[in-house]
Amino acid sequence: MKFKRNEVFRYEFGVPLPLSFIIQKINGTEVRSSSGHAQLLDISPGGMKIESDLVLPKKHDIELYLL
Repeated sequence: MKFKRNEVFRYEFGVPLPLSFIIQKINGTEVRSSSGHAQLLDISPGGMKIESDLVLPKKHDIELYLL
């Protein structure tokens, strides 16, 4: 098994955890959004991976507030 040494450690949950969130910033600009629902797939010191039915902007820095 090969490892990418420059990747940070990611903790994967056995079962995805439900969460709610609002978008606070996109590319450093504050925004106001209604709440959305997602499932938390994994988390690391560098970020987290979620799955949502909502269409979120790709290739942007997005700051979420978890409820």
